[in-house]
Amino acid sequence: MSWLDLLKTLPPRDASRLLEGLLSEQLPERGFYKNYIIVEGKGFKPVAVTLGGLFSIAGAIVSVNVFDSLRYIITSPEVSEGRGAFALSAKWAERLVREYNL
Repeated sequence: MSWLDLLKTLPPRDASRLLEGLLSEQLPERGFYKNYIIVEGKGFKPVAVTLGGLFSIAGAIVSVNVFDSLRYIITSPEVSEGRGAFALSAKWAERLVREYNL
């Protein structure tokens, strides 16, 4: 079981606190998660990552550390405007854009 799977077992409020706390932490260097991620398929490397609700944040964090080819975040108006429950996702989108030039 991966830490992403474990994160999904947390109640949303606890997961939100954990991901909020990670905002102030330094993220691992690119490639840190490569030993833990299995990518199947052929062809081009991914150029975008999706960022929606609470549980997509962890996937986005892992993705930017695994793939140096990412250039875009695909999201919704709720996330880009930081509306309601999507405020935390908006903060992470800002950080990923700032630190990874997405």
